[in-house]
Order: sequence, then structure tokens, then C-alpha cells
Amino acid sequence: MKVNIDNAATNLSELVKLANDGDEIILTESGQPMARIIPYQLKVKAGKSEEKNSDDVNKYITEMFFKS
Repeated sequence: MKVNIDNAATNLSELVKLANDGDEIILTESGQPMARIIPYQLKVKAGKSEEKNSDDVNKYITEMFFKS
């Protein structure tokens, strides 16, 4: 769902609820994507029975791509 950033300001709590329910919220300005609202604890399937939250995924990406 794309939402103008001005409209998002007045409907932020509803947009956060939608994001937590799995909707992708893209904030736009003058029709251009500016930001995205995602759940804080986004669940990502890492294997057949393993789940990782967004903090685990961020740590993995940081280690994989930015480790010196």
C-alpha cells in the first residue's frame, strides 16, 4: 500500500497496525517512495523449522557484507 507522507502523519497508528498484520506500507512524497513501515519483530524463515526475527537478520547481513 502506498501512502502520501502527509496522510501517513494523521493515520500513523492505523498504518502501524496494518504493517504488523503483514501489509507493506510505502510512504511517498510527490509520488516517489521515501520510506517503508515494517514490523519491529519481522519473522523470517531461516530454514525448515527455524525462524529468526528482524534483529537476527540485520546482524547476519551486517556480518556478511560489512565485516572487515
